[in-house]
Amino acid sequence: MTWSSLATAFAPLPASWLWLAVQSGLAIVVGGATSSGKTNFLNAIGREMSTQLRVVVIEDTRELDLVVPDKVYLVTVQHADGTRAINQRQLVANALRMRPDRIVLGEVRDGAAWDAVKAARTGHDGTLLTVHAESADDILTRLFQLCGEAPETSNMTEATLRGIIASAFQCVVFLERRRQADGGYRRCVTQINEVNGFVADGVSNQLPLFQFADGALMWTGNWPHPRIVKRIRDAGFDESVIQDALQGRRELWR
Repeated sequence: MTWSSLATAFAPLPASWLWLAVQSGLAIVVGGATSSGKTNFLNAIGREMSTQLRVVVIEDTRELDLVVPDKVYLVTVQHADGTRAINQRQLVANALRMRPDRIVLGEVRDGAAWDAVKAARTGHDGTLLTVHAESADDILTRLFQLCGEAPETSNMTEATLRGIIASAFQCVVFLERRRQADGGYRRCVTQINEVNGFVADGVSNQLPLFQFADGALMWTGNWPHPRIVKRIRDAGFDESVIQDALQGRRELWR
């Protein structure tokens, strides 16, 4: 799936914002239920990463196909009884030894979420991963639950772990498979939230940037947190580009 087809199929208005987020190295968690289109979406945004980057992709089944020349695909290995001979956690550890600029993790299912969080907080900007989630608000909660499966987090308080996760990622994207008037289904982005790195009352503080209303995903009018604006500016984009991306004034990827 190309970026133009993603813009048409998944998210016509915020496609420029998502492109800008990828170019600026924001860490993104994509969530949705089964068959919501998470893998296709991850593949599309992953294909927009700079071709100058070294990228390691980790999956249970090889599905992603990135265009960056310097890439490595790692796939888990399963025994005949269904147990993992080589699991996601082992592959993330191997990936970090390869000194990647970016790590892309297909649907994370276990304590590998904690390894991805650590990577995102220690210089691996632009980490991309997907999780099974039932709502935008559920995405980081699901990530919290998966991180809790890692033995290293067993002595952390809930607030501490949630705070670490919130500081690792800057954006969550929620996808849904929605029934249409003709009886068919359409896969689409229905919410994009900024994660500003703070936790209040045990809940990650998220700011909706785009929400689904009247059959379309619309900018909420909210401006990104200064720390996210700084990340984008440091990547070489001024605030007029941010404004254009939020309002969908032009297709920045062209």
